[in-house]
Amino acid sequence: MDTAKRTPTLQVTDVSIGYQSKGEVTKVVAQDLNLVMDRGELVCLLGPNGAGKSTLIRALSGMTPPLKGKISINGKDYSELSPKERARQVSIVLTDSMSVGLMSVYSLVALGRHPHTNWTGTLNTKDHRRIDWALEAVNCKTLADRHIAELSDGERQKALIARALAQEAPIMFLDEPTAYLDLPRRVELIRILRDLAHNENLSILLSTHDLDLALRSADKLWLYNNDQTITVGPPEELALNGSIAQSFASDKLDWDTEQGSFRMHRNPSMWVTLSGDGAKLIWTQRLLARLGYGITEDRSKSEFAVNVSGENWSIIHTRRNENFGGLRDFISRLRGYIDQR
Repeated sequence: MDTAKRTPTLQVTDVSIGYQSKGEVTKVVAQDLNLVMDRGELVCLLGPNGAGKSTLIRALSGMTPPLKGKISINGKDYSELSPKERARQVSIVLTDSMSVGLMSVYSLVALGRHPHTNWTGTLNTKDHRRIDWALEAVNCKTLADRHIAELSDGERQKALIARALAQEAPIMFLDEPTAYLDLPRRVELIRILRDLAHNENLSILLSTHDLDLALRSADKLWLYNNDQTITVGPPEELALNGSIAQSFASDKLDWDTEQGSFRMHRNPSMWVTLSGDGAKLIWTQRLLARLGYGITEDRSKSEFAVNVSGENWSIIHTRRNENFGGLRDFISRLRGYIDQR
């Protein structure tokens, strides 16, 4: 049996991370972490602001040492690897601004080949092939001759990922890669990273605040808890067992397990029953919640019933029905009821 296939790409054993000054620990961010990453995985690191996501990324990439514990890369103690060996094993993409002057995208991506070149830094045919492949992999080959300063945030992020891919490391860490991107660019970037993990057999870890994309795309979540530990599991498992709700617990938010998203916590002004089917029912439910209505199956508790059928919305009272062929009139009537309270 080939034991190398069973060796995790990344293994974190009893690791604590945080800050220290002059040999003294000043703050512990997370402790007693035991984490594993395998080849072909896209892992999303989630947690509230200030939980320590960036600190963990920097510790795993070797930028800052852990307070205690051991980090192994392909079975080797990371602390014992030379800088060049580390660069061949791990690539990292940060959100920090970078001074690149008039450097072209191609030149930036070419920097990723540094761990593989000799002391002169001369690029050979293999290096150029890898650079071309990296540009193609993130759909930015047409940007090769552009200056970095001319790029949009999304284009710059692609160029940085291409540089990491050119590095030819089996592990890639990314700190908030979608932070400054609009929704289409965020979706595109996560899709690219997921495809790279699966198709190129890479281990990719990214920190993000985009819970919806993480739930839809990640093979595994690393979820910060309030007790400085991290819960690990498939997105569906952590959504169903309450881990996500607990991690982001707030008196202003409720986790909706059925919808797979958070909703704002409100004390309903009125209660209604709701019936219907299809997409309009789902959006009507969201509309009612937004306006301050609570939905109940207890007819004795509800003020009236709402039915969504075909092209119409109906408000059903004890003695009369109100029918609306348009959503705006329906919304106006619902607001009227709230205003009368």
